[in-house]
Amino acid sequence: MSLSAMSSVSSSSKHVLVTTTAAQPPQAIAIVLGHLGADLAELKRLSKLYADRNCSVVAARSPPLSFFLAQHRRLAPVTTAVRAETESLLREVPANTPVVVHSWSNGGAFLWEELLRDPDWGGTVGHRVRGVVYDSCPCYLHMPWRLGPYWGDAFPFPGWSPLGRRAWLLAGSLGLSLWCLLTGSLQRSSNFWTSMRNPSCRDLVYLYSTDDKVTDASRIDELVEEQRASGKTVTVLRSDTAAHCQLQRVHPQEYARAIDELLERARG
Repeated sequence: MSLSAMSSVSSSSKHVLVTTTAAQPPQAIAIVLGHLGADLAELKRLSKLYADRNCSVVAARSPPLSFFLAQHRRLAPVTTAVRAETESLLREVPANTPVVVHSWSNGGAFLWEELLRDPDWGGTVGHRVRGVVYDSCPCYLHMPWRLGPYWGDAFPFPGWSPLGRRAWLLAGSLGLSLWCLLTGSLQRSSNFWTSMRNPSCRDLVYLYSTDDKVTDASRIDELVEEQRASGKTVTVLRSDTAAHCQLQRVHPQEYARAIDELLERARG
């Protein structure tokens, strides 16, 4: 069944798309936060993952300039619209309808971070969030003065020497530090990672790959262990073959199972 046959799609903003399922009540409200560069057609594709499961969906994307100035709250207009659309959907469904959040790459993770900063989020939507999915994120922002490990077994080029690995890290971190310097936020890396280490939800799903040239999988490995040690429910799909944001294509059955099981727990 096509997306248009089972739901209605509307847009109150050029960065936010709302898909209302024909099934009432929906089994959940899904907040889908797309990767950097996602257009409205891509948001529709990402929304379909939940619309096909009888969920209503609020999808959003990061405007590129606002993404690079996220530390200065430039994504707030987008996340305010996301919260308002979610509040509107929640007013039309039973009080026990859960909310789940799904982020793709740091384009989505930065939006999730900004939602958590919203002072009105917790009282209206945040307390209804029952699960959070991270696809190819959060991507750790390596800085030259804090390079950390060389990825270990998660390095996307396993044949490289320690020197080559360090050179790869240093090149990327120099670009990140220049970005932070030009935008006046040398604490961007630590502030972002602190927010990712302290999620408000206790059911977390991490979907990531050691073949990802963008996201440091070893940092997500550390995050997974940290969240498990804190008593949270953590589900992991750790691939060795999927490129950045390609886990759904490479592992469709495992990916679908992770979403289905999350929704089942959220409704429980």
